[in-house]
Amino acid sequence: MPVASIVLAALLFCALLLNNTARWQLVMKAVNTHLPFGRVLYFLYIGMFFNQVLPSSVGGDAVRIYLVHKDGAGWRGAINGILLERIATLFGLVILVVATQPLLLARIGDNPAKFAFPALAVVGVVG
Repeated sequence: MPVASIVLAALLFCALLLNNTARWQLVMKAVNTHLPFGRVLYFLYIGMFFNQVLPSSVGGDAVRIYLVHKDGAGWRGAINGILLERIATLFGLVILVVATQPLLLARIGDNPAKFAFPALAVVGVVG
């Protein structure tokens, strides 16, 4: 059973990496910085490494900005691409939280805290 869990975790990691690569490549095209899929995957993987090694996840973003700039894109395209990708990720997480609110509320029952979660979801969407 542990081997199957490790294989499943590795497959999910690879799927997540490919999804994030496609999202970042789409954002980079939106800011007129065209990078091939392989380069975006390479930069993203290096950035993920530095997100884990450095004390903050911002370090990986700084490394990605530097790598994109070094690859020939300007500072403007590199910085805008990373920031917009972070915003798109945050927006996706807010959508995920709002979509799963009914499941959470069904598990809470009639607890008074039941009203706090929708309020927090509204604050997140408005923010």
